[in-house]
Amino acid sequence: MLNINVSSEEERVKIGLLLDLYGNILTEKQKQTMDLYFQQDYSLSEISEQLSITRQAVRDSLLRAETTLFDTDARLGLLEKFNNMRQTLVVSYENAAYIKDFAQRKYLPSEIIDKLNEIMDSASESLGEEN
Repeated sequence: MLNINVSSEEERVKIGLLLDLYGNILTEKQKQTMDLYFQQDYSLSEISEQLSITRQAVRDSLLRAETTLFDTDARLGLLEKFNNMRQTLVVSYENAAYIKDFAQRKYLPSEIIDKLNEIMDSASESLGEEN
């Protein structure tokens, strides 16, 4: 089968992020097979029927695409940078929430609380999450 443990949700998320970051360097066929396999959860047989190619051709396409994604990330390191930025945003949000709670308990000026709300809203928006 494939080189990675695709049954692991963590690995599926990693592949999804790599596709978001580097998907445009894949061929159309590779993008299509990766989408069907990882995003839509098709089996190799289902993909081969859908694309009118052999099951082996599907497997080869997935392996080449996987290799391309991981090799590209090994050279560029965007996934690690993305994860570091995301973690920084999470910590910033948590720190702003802590300070906001303190500011509210100490009845500090509303301008301070407003600025903390702006920081929290910006971090939340960048993380793609609702407040």
